[in-house]
Amino acid sequence: MSIIEAVTLGVIQGITEWLPISSSGHLVLYQQIAKVDTPFLFDVLLHFASLLVILVVFRQRIGEILRSSKYIRNIILGSIPIALAGFLGRDIIEASFSSTRVVAVALIITGFFLFLTRFSKERTTEVSPLKSMAVGVAQALALFPGISRSGATISTGMLLGINREKSAEFSFILAMPAILGATLFEVFRIESVEKDLIIPVLIGMIISFVVGYFSLKFLLKVIQRGKFFWFSVYCIALGLVLIKVY
Repeated sequence: MSIIEAVTLGVIQGITEWLPISSSGHLVLYQQIAKVDTPFLFDVLLHFASLLVILVVFRQRIGEILRSSKYIRNIILGSIPIALAGFLGRDIIEASFSSTRVVAVALIITGFFLFLTRFSKERTTEVSPLKSMAVGVAQALALFPGISRSGATISTGMLLGINREKSAEFSFILAMPAILGATLFEVFRIESVEKDLIIPVLIGMIISFVVGYFSLKFLLKVIQRGKFFWFSVYCIALGLVLIKVY
């Protein structure tokens, strides 16, 4: 892997991990178009960089959450679906990463749910156990490339009547155990590390972190202004183009 490839993938991950346009879908498309095989270690550490972004952006709120047994309970409940999906459906999910058509259809589905948030009505700032599970199911579906994790989880929260800022907060806090669990699981699968990968991997992580930080900050501002549904246009348009091309 070259430095240029590492920087490019770091930028793509940094932007698409937080904006509701699917990081996995865009990485699949880039790898197919550029004919690049991403090293396993690189994928793992890019996601770890995403975890660091959450820790920095929500550092004050995380301290408060750790003192709330109800919030921790909701995070645990919301994490169950993705744990089960990752364990039971791993083969199906991995196979989907080789299909551009799956990415295209998934992007259109993401766009549809993003658009629906335009008509959502805020009824509460509380995330109940049942709503936590529902958001967790949305996160599990985002294991498929093209389904945006942030798009699916925030949209679900908003459509359930949760305040949009609280929906976003819960979405990103819920991502922490999912990303950490996936990272640890994949790390244990790594048998060896090529020395030539160390520098590109570190550069990719740094780029992903910096770009991801500003990307997340931007998304939070868009959500505060009630314009989350705007991303639906991009997802649907890209999905339709991919269906026509592929």
